[in-house]
Amino acid sequence: MQFHILEADGKPLVETGFRVPLGVVSNTPFGDVQIEWKGKIDALTLYDGKICPIDHKTTSVMGDKFVDDKLRSSQMLGYTYAARYLSETSFDNLPVYGARINALATRTGGYEFKIFDIPIANWKVDEWKAGVLLGMSQYIASIHTFLQTGEVSPTRDHCVTKYGRCAYFDACECMPQMRDRMIFDDEIFAVSNWSPLAD
Repeated sequence: MQFHILEADGKPLVETGFRVPLGVVSNTPFGDVQIEWKGKIDALTLYDGKICPIDHKTTSVMGDKFVDDKLRSSQMLGYTYAARYLSETSFDNLPVYGARINALATRTGGYEFKIFDIPIANWKVDEWKAGVLLGMSQYIASIHTFLQTGEVSPTRDHCVTKYGRCAYFDACECMPQMRDRMIFDDEIFAVSNWSPLAD
């Protein structure tokens, strides 16, 4: 498989961290809040005359439905948004294709590779962007409410995922009087400064 990898400043755009402006959430209790979209693209390529992010994935199941959960995912839409921004700022407004997935399936008899094309229309990216900004507006409002009342509505959908328990699972399970002591115990939890921009 050959990919036409784009370059910037003489360097191939592989494992490239990005930070692009997404928009402003206005009139919050904290003033106007600038929202940025950050991430790391496996490879930024030229495909069919268009800019196209490539994402490498491994799987044990690869069929017609493999790409279904990625069609509307923030990952692919966010990569396409970032590629649009990079096109405007660095690549003379080349059109953006969408995204492609370079998948590797492990089989009992070996490996199977397949590339999945995900063309993404501009209106889908614009709709995603508006949804993210609306979600951030609601998130900022919930932080303000929490700071005023000390109460928060927990998100229970991510308590246990395919990767296992959330790091704070035990804290949420314990009695309310014990939570602060547990959450702020440096032996259990540590501040993470991980960033997709770091090399």
